[in-house]
Amino acid sequence: MEVGLLQKQLLDLTTTLVKNGFLDKQFMEIQSMSDSSNPDFALDVINDELHKTIEHRFANCKEISDYAHRLKGSSAIVGLKRIADLCKYLRECCDRVDLNGCCSRLQQIKCDLFIMKSELQKIFDMQKQILAAGGSLPKI
Repeated sequence: MEVGLLQKQLLDLTTTLVKNGFLDKQFMEIQSMSDSSNPDFALDVINDELHKTIEHRFANCKEISDYAHRLKGSSAIVGLKRIADLCKYLRECCDRVDLNGCCSRLQQIKCDLFIMKSELQKIFDMQKQILAAGGSLPKI
């Protein structure tokens, strides 16, 4: 595929994710600073958190709240705005000891982690294709 077309697709995808509240400017800053030793840092964070969310069985609201606090921090660091926002709402459910709300928010977080994993994989694949073809990554 032509480098110019890939660059446009990458820019369009990233812009759409920002516009829809999935990513924020922190993601763009992380992307601009990523190094060759770990270019997929954000994807690694999502994979780790997705595994924890799927595998862990929470015993009480305190455990859920602690998890939400940690995930919110990890998400904010890599610019995953929507996940960070959902974690805030999850902690509010925990504070109210609203178990149905907690289950609903955990499910929503899990779904959004799957979405973000897929979208970030697309972004990183496009970036690799652009660089492999001798192009440069577009400024976002």
